[in-house]
Amino acid sequence: MAIASFNVRDWYWVVGDHNPTTEVYSTASNAYVANNAAAYLTWLTNGEAAGYYGGRMDITAMADNGSGKVRLTVLTSINMQTGQRWNFSDLDGSPLANGNQQITVVDGTHIDITAVSFVASTLGVRPEAIGATIISTDVELRGVINNFAASIYKPSSVSISTSSNVVLTNPLPTVIEVTPGANINLTLPDASTVDSIPLGVPFYIRVVGGGANTVTVKDAAAATLTILDDLSSANAVINKSNATAAGSYSMHRLSKLAVSASATDIGTGTLAAARLPQFTGGDVTTAGVGSTNLQIGSDVVGNAELANMAQGTVKGRARGAGTGDPTDLTGEQQTLAANDGKPAFSAHKNGTDQTGITSGANTKITFGTEAYDIGSYYDAANSKWTPPAGRVALSATLYVTANVVDGNLYLGMIFKNGGLYKIRYEVSANAVTQGVSVYCEDDANGTDSYEVYFNGAGAGNKTISGQTFDSYFQGHVL
Repeated sequence: MAIASFNVRDWYWVVGDHNPTTEVYSTASNAYVANNAAAYLTWLTNGEAAGYYGGRMDITAMADNGSGKVRLTVLTSINMQTGQRWNFSDLDGSPLANGNQQITVVDGTHIDITAVSFVASTLGVRPEAIGATIISTDVELRGVINNFAASIYKPSSVSISTSSNVVLTNPLPTVIEVTPGANINLTLPDASTVDSIPLGVPFYIRVVGGGANTVTVKDAAAATLTILDDLSSANAVINKSNATAAGSYSMHRLSKLAVSASATDIGTGTLAAARLPQFTGGDVTTAGVGSTNLQIGSDVVGNAELANMAQGTVKGRARGAGTGDPTDLTGEQQTLAANDGKPAFSAHKNGTDQTGITSGANTKITFGTEAYDIGSYYDAANSKWTPPAGRVALSATLYVTANVVDGNLYLGMIFKNGGLYKIRYEVSANAVTQGVSVYCEDDANGTDSYEVYFNGAGAGNKTISGQTFDSYFQGHVL
């Protein structure tokens, strides 16, 4: 099967929290589609998913499932689910099993193709199953789409003079100038595509001329966001969600203000210097008549916590303290403020090896010493991180130093709430030592907890190095 490049504009994902047994997400249609849709099956057949970015699983054996159908042995079925469709190749002994097939998961290392009768067990040169990219959550998928949008985004501008309604298309210009010949609607494009403007990147809508005519700005679902006129000179718009076509926009409206020399008129012109306000005799003063230079007097701050601060002092409000007077901040409180209050931790084994790890058994790895723990969410006694609600990233590195068996699997795992969440496979290439690292992201709910587990195959109990630079567990809020 040929290996294709990663074409994010025409790609499919199996999303763990959105009907993973019956649907896949298509960037070509910006929607979830049935996993038996013709376009998806054609995509699988053409080998679009082959390679690093697609779901891929090696097949090590083929046999009769006991009912005359095909049973396949795989390294692991952890990312497979009954009802999914995968594309199979090099099943030479039972050739009708090649191509797109719906699977039934039997156990952790076996799947059945119940639509095909078993003939013989012969395998070809590279028997494998290829499927859509597997991703844990829709939130994670939206992050992938937005990252691609950010990588290709280029600022641009457009000027529109019209008396008709306008529907914008992607990629959306950064600056949109509109001269309306009548009251018109300006509809924004789909906010959920790979060509949409990236989240958090501002774009600007300016109404230039047009007299009393207005421009009603609408999202892709036809909901009104704001109404602009010729006084609305610059309006920064930021999208905060690409989960739907409508998006979720924040509008920052700036208006023009023109004044005249008339004492009673604010309009086109220049305000005479004599008519500028003058502040005298108070804490805030101006330099004189016609001056726009405002000056704050010395020692006029009424709050004693701010007046006459000692040198080397950092004052403010600690995260979670609510509103009130500023106080001296501790070093950790300053770090939280400087990092926008984002908790993080790093833990290690402090030089103590973890020995006696049973071969082939999932074993929790302990990290009882904190290098740092911003926010105090890491439980060193139980080697467990329970971060606040929000997007989080976790990683762990393990170094195996005893009874490494050449050619065997070594697994690094992140457990969530006591169950397997993410896994990384490494095959040992020697019989001395072996390293394995695992990284993942998640949308934590505030009570979710995360731990590190290990499983190593081959004879003999395993040992995880306790050196601080060999084995460690880290995480931070995104």
